[in-house]
Amino acid sequence: MTLFLIGFLALIVALIYLIFHFVSKIKYKERILSKKLFFPLLFGGLLFMIFGIGFSEDTSAAELQEELKKNEELSNDLKQFKEENEELKLQLEELDTAKKDLEDELVSTQETLNTNSDKLNEFKASSKERDKEKKELTEDKKQLNEEVDKLNSKVDEQKDLISELKDEKSSLQAEVDNLQSTTTVSSSESSKTVSTGSSTSSSGNSNTYFDNCSAAKAAGAAPVYEGDPGYGRHLDRDGDGVGCEW
Repeated sequence: MTLFLIGFLALIVALIYLIFHFVSKIKYKERILSKKLFFPLLFGGLLFMIFGIGFSEDTSAAELQEELKKNEELSNDLKQFKEENEELKLQLEELDTAKKDLEDELVSTQETLNTNSDKLNEFKASSKERDKEKKELTEDKKQLNEEVDKLNSKVDEQKDLISELKDEKSSLQAEVDNLQSTTTVSSSESSKTVSTGSSTSSSGNSNTYFDNCSAAKAAGAAPVYEGDPGYGRHLDRDGDGVGCEW
């Protein structure tokens, strides 16, 4: 009975060591089964169990058969462990392959990210350049607007000056027309006419004079056409022969 227990314990230790080896093999593929430890425990345990059964007076044939059956079950379990170990190896290889694929994909993704990062940096740089150019254009536009405003101011000043000159021209033209009218009146008074009524009418027409269009409108003579009494160049600013037409 003692030999049987020793053999049984040795067999249990061998199985525990085998299970430990398979578990460690999953993490460390280079791990090797220690034959000097495993096989002596396995076969020694079996032998001790067999001898223990053989020398045991109390052991019956049924018990021996039961022990052999357990031994066969243990052998089947061992075989199953080996098959599971092979499956785990295949799964581990598949995991290694998947890991390698993921690493390759990660490298490819990193390269893509680096490329996109370079493009983004280039875009930022070009964007800064465009902002700088836009700022320069805005400043140039502002300067041009200031110059345009200055030119518009000068144009307004020139328009005012032209208006003043036109007024001075109109005033001078009025003085000239006044002098011409005075000269005409003097000439008419000194000349002899056949018809007294005609001479009086002519003198009356030559003496008609309007200082401005307001006076012509007040007298009911506007618009004044060239040749009519009171027409003068100072009343006809556009020189079309019609004065005070507005």
